[in-house]
Amino acid sequence: NLGYLYIKMEDYPEAQAVLREGLNKFPYEPNMAFFLGVALVRGGKPEEAVKVLKKALEFKPDDVDYLFELGVAYERGGHYEEAVKTFRRLLRVDPDHALALNYLGYMFAERGINLQEALEMIQKALKQEPENGAFLDSLGWVYYQMGKLEEAERYLSEAVQKDEKNSVIWEHLGDLARRLGRKEEALQKWRRSLELDPSNRKLRE
Repeated sequence: NLGYLYIKMEDYPEAQAVLREGLNKFPYEPNMAFFLGVALVRGGKPEEAVKVLKKALEFKPDDVDYLFELGVAYERGGHYEEAVKTFRRLLRVDPDHALALNYLGYMFAERGINLQEALEMIQKALKQEPENGAFLDSLGWVYYQMGKLEEAERYLSEAVQKDEKNSVIWEHLGDLARRLGRKEEALQKWRRSLELDPSNRKLRE
């Protein structure tokens, strides 16, 4: 599938063009719609992605890959409640889906809500992928939001060792250092985060 190859190459405009053409020729091919949805989510068009992915789900309503991408599309488009509903629907189909457990758990942690449930979800994801830096970051961030700063530091430090080019982890380490009163260290971590992701407006300000 040429569209899939363009997605792998992170050429999302080209992927979208190829997959749109494919979907016009084969409108009843759900995988074509799914990959177009992925290209649209990754290419910053979550609203359009939602429509395409819902179409794909008409053919395969319990497909966990389709549901995961739809959840991501809703979340990136700012439709928080719809995203939560979609991830919960996915987890009813597959309660052990590590990516969904982590994504929904992190969404809760970001808002500082349902923290005990978020903790259990992310721990469950980590049991399957104990070396996953993003999952370790999520766990550290839940502990941060709970005020358990020692545990937060342990898991965020472990996360950055596994995934040292992840700007979000460095930002979280900076936030933690500030909360612990270590101002110079906080600035150092935030600068590293900005080097990795110069588009982070919150940190630039």
